[in-house]
Amino acid sequence: MRLNYYPPCQKPELTLGTEHHYDPTSLTILHQDFVSGLQVLVDNEWYSIHQNFNAFVVNIGNTFMVVSNRRYKICLHRAMVNNKTPRKSLSFFLCQEKDKVHHRADTNTLQALSITLRNNLPPVIIEETYDNDRIKIKKAKFSNAMGKDFSKSRTSEGTDGKGRGKKRESEQDKI
Repeated sequence: MRLNYYPPCQKPELTLGTEHHYDPTSLTILHQDFVSGLQVLVDNEWYSIHQNFNAFVVNIGNTFMVVSNRRYKICLHRAMVNNKTPRKSLSFFLCQEKDKVHHRADTNTLQALSITLRNNLPPVIIEETYDNDRIKIKKAKFSNAMGKDFSKSRTSEGTDGKGRGKKRESEQDKI
C-alpha cells in the first residue's frame, strides 16, 4: 500500500507527479481524493480520469494481463500535478512474492501471444520472478533517460536470486 502526495507546482507543465508506466503487479486498487490528476493513454492521446471520492480505480497489471491471456489489458498511465491544489491518492498493490515465478511477456512475446490467440495456438510466455521483472522495468526507464541500453546488464545472472550479487570466491577464501 502506498500513499501518494503531489504538492502544487508553480509550473506543472514542466513536471509529472508520476511518469508514465505500466504496473508490473496483478492489480492496483487506487483511491483518489477530490483533485484530478490520473491520466491514461488511449490511441496515442492522454485522457484524464474523473476523480470520484466514493469510488476506486482498478488497474490491471502485467501479471494479470499475462495470466488472463491478454483478455484484460494493461494501460499506460501517469499522474499529473497542478499549480493550485495538492493531490493525494492511496494505492493498494496486489503482488506476488518477489522470488516466486510468474509468467511475464516481453515485447516480442506480446506480439507472438497476439498471433497465437488469433490462431488458437498455445500462448508463448517467459517465466520470471516479480523482483527481476521490476529490475528490468527500472533498467528500461533508465536506458530511455540516459539514451543507452542497460537492459542487457545483469539481473538474476550472477546474483543470489534475491537481487544481491553472489559472493565471489577470492584467492584468500580458498586458503
